[in-house]
Amino acid sequence: VVHAKVKELAPGLRRTFAMNTLSVEAFRDHVEIFIPVIERIKPETIQDLQRDGFDVWWYTMGYAQWPDYHANQDSVDHRIIMWMSWKYGVTGILRWALNRWGAFYSNKPWCEFTVTDDPAKRWPNTPWKTTNSSTYLFYPGPNGNPWASIRMENHRDGVEDYEYFVLLKRLIDGLKEEDLNDAARKEIKEARTLLEIPKEIVQSRSDYARKPETFD
Repeated sequence: VVHAKVKELAPGLRRTFAMNTLSVEAFRDHVEIFIPVIERIKPETIQDLQRDGFDVWWYTMGYAQWPDYHANQDSVDHRIIMWMSWKYGVTGILRWALNRWGAFYSNKPWCEFTVTDDPAKRWPNTPWKTTNSSTYLFYPGPNGNPWASIRMENHRDGVEDYEYFVLLKRLIDGLKEEDLNDAARKEIKEARTLLEIPKEIVQSRSDYARKPETFD
């Protein structure tokens, strides 16, 4: 009902739905962007949706065998998700929180992002305990300025990797092969192979490279 009302009032607004389900059929008439959990969506379903004109994003739930942003996961996990996104044609990632500080500092509801000014209640006098969550990608620094976690910096590297794929594809797509000589055509052919994610890096969503040097 809500999605239909949005379509009526704002027909140009693209609608999304974050779904923790295997079925997408019930939502085809109600959204333009599907956002499934990374471990619940099948690659062939992503292809079917894209072929039918939908965009596909995804999000993570923190299961150990899948990439996520928790502090106790391999650092590669925070970067590899962007390589997976390119491999499967996923064009966005949903993050519902980056700095969920309030619940930790003040025992207030999670929706209140309050940061205390009391030094005794701030790190390092008060440790972060179990706050390794993917909702803590930034931490409160001096004067309330956000400090990026190492996880966030790793993810930034993945975003930059994705941007390189996009730039290379745009360059290739902008060339007309009939205007190129044989040497240039050969280089273009080699360049296209760089847009393919090898199985040594991403075999599947749960089988992927775990060593940082793989990306050197």
